[in-house]
Amino acid sequence: MIKNKTYGFGIIGCGMISGVHAEVIKALDNARLVGVCSNSPEKAAAFAEKHGTACYPDADTLLALPEVEIAVICTPSGTHAELTVKALRAGCHVLVEKPLALTEDGLAAIAEAARETGRTVSVVSQQRFSPAMQRIHALITEGKLGSLLLADLAMPYHRDPSYYEAVAWRGTKAMDGGELFNQGVHGVDLLLYLCGDVKAVSAACRTLVHSIEAEDTTVATLEFANGAIGTLHSTTAITPGYPRRFTLHFTRGTIVIDDDHIVVWDIPDIPRPEITVDTARQAHRDPMAFSIDYHLAGTADMLAALDEGREPLLSLSEGSRAPRVIIAIYRAAAEGARILL
Repeated sequence: MIKNKTYGFGIIGCGMISGVHAEVIKALDNARLVGVCSNSPEKAAAFAEKHGTACYPDADTLLALPEVEIAVICTPSGTHAELTVKALRAGCHVLVEKPLALTEDGLAAIAEAARETGRTVSVVSQQRFSPAMQRIHALITEGKLGSLLLADLAMPYHRDPSYYEAVAWRGTKAMDGGELFNQGVHGVDLLLYLCGDVKAVSAACRTLVHSIEAEDTTVATLEFANGAIGTLHSTTAITPGYPRRFTLHFTRGTIVIDDDHIVVWDIPDIPRPEITVDTARQAHRDPMAFSIDYHLAGTADMLAALDEGREPLLSLSEGSRAPRVIIAIYRAAAEGARILL
């Protein structure tokens, strides 16, 4: 193990989120971008020129380069599992955009490949690095908020029809998964981070507005392992779209968070955290209206974890939790049944 080494990155996929990862790699002293690949040679060439790196014809060629130690998976969601397994078996560590996989089989295949190769997988759930979320998580862990009673997660997002029309895989079940898997997965991940594991779900999914195969609206009831209950609603059908809101009721009081801004803090004897946030971000309406800061924190944590021989905060096991709950929600909606996890 070499501490404070510089890691070579290869980016697979050159869609809109790939540019964020390229900027993050440039910003880190211990990272360098070795190359990129895409199903579109023109897109790969333009991306490589913009970011001052090399482009390669396919993932196999890129992953075979000895200099590529970390593969960044930025392809459509339905390809994440296959490419993550491929990268692991090529000897790379993997940083994979959310969601880790769309199926239980995909999650199992990744876990097996990681176990057999001994390589690290980290999942991009960058909003865990929000100072507000980290402070609230610490207070929950320390038992200072008492027991969780009720948790409500609302994600009333807007996506214009042109968003789905721009790229063929969006809105498909096989590649996109649906709005809960694409847009809502960050909220589900944070819900689990703050509230603990879910033991049972009931749900309904509908396609209310958009002309897509998958759902654009989901409502679910959640039963947590710690005895709390909660609700979730997630959609891309709302006009004009509003920030994600968590409402958390504990035996010692209530907290409400819009995106990563604390708007209600009714906790006696514990001062409201003084946290400055960028309230100008409008990712609930524009999918790219966010800072790279949390992506930067997540990638830096992964590199520190490799240096220190530990699991990253957003480890394979952590990154598997939200997909498992979403898979259960979809199953509950399809079967009209309460599903145990």
